Amino acid sequence: MTNILVCVTRKPEAAILADAGMELLNSEEDKLFIVNLCSYETYYMNPETRDSSLDHLYAKAVETGADFRMIRSNNILRSLYNYIIEKDINEVIIEDAGEFRVLKGLEKKLSDNGYDKVNCNFKGLS
Repeated sequence: MTNILVCVTRKPEAAILADAGMELLNSEEDKLFIVNLCSYETYYMNPETRDSSLDHLYAKAVETGADFRMIRSNNILRSLYNYIIEKDINEVIIEDAGEFRVLKGLEKKLSDNGYDKVNCNFKGLS
């Protein structure tokens, strides 16, 4: 069984990342988790397009039976790490071209804590 986490921080990548997560589902036992990730101080997306993107992510979650969460935090890296541990995630798909730049930090935090079974993948438009 593979637990796949898709982290979305910006609208342009929402559909690409959700679709990439769906492509990794190989069996009925595999689980997909879709997370809208952002800090309290920033907006997830342009308010004019935010609702349509969240609708798309929700539709993808319904289509695949994925767990759909919104994570708001003052420490994005710690919250994402904790979610990965809590859900026993094996695969992470994240866009890392935005303001968070969490991919390298996440890989380091996972490695430093001996949780090296996670495969982190960069996907996105930028």
